[in-house]
Amino acid sequence: MASLTLDRTPERCSSADPVSGLTVVVGHDGSSAGRAAVAHAARRAGASGYVVVVHALPLGVSPEDAEREGDYATTVSALLESVDGSSADRPSYETRVVAGPASKALLEAAQRYGADEIVLGAAANRQARGAIGCVSAAVLRHSSSPVTIVPPAPRGATP
Repeated sequence: MASLTLDRTPERCSSADPVSGLTVVVGHDGSSAGRAAVAHAARRAGASGYVVVVHALPLGVSPEDAEREGDYATTVSALLESVDGSSADRPSYETRVVAGPASKALLEAAQRYGADEIVLGAAANRQARGAIGCVSAAVLRHSSSPVTIVPPAPRGATP
């Protein structure tokens, strides 16, 4: 699986020790549920923790395409800018933009980084109570780390 790692670690966090806080892998698709999941992951990791934000590219888009100028590059750039680690009480973090299935990318990142937890946003378009999406279902089925599914924030609320 091809990937592009974008180290978005703020300068003040470059010496943070991920061992003393939690290491949390979080899926972010650019939605409000994704933003709520990232905010929850940052709170769970704590100021001395480490958050790995995983964004799986749509089928047919490569990491090289994401780096090039154009519509998708602009979208990915906006996605990454929405993940703000500049606050003093935020953990260190990096963003991984990965080509391939989202569930596989999340599970591989969790294994690679020894994640203490995986955080996912709930799909806001699920009509049935308790229904989860296929990415969440696959991660729940195959993860050796605890998995948290964060409900979408109420309309108008910021995570």
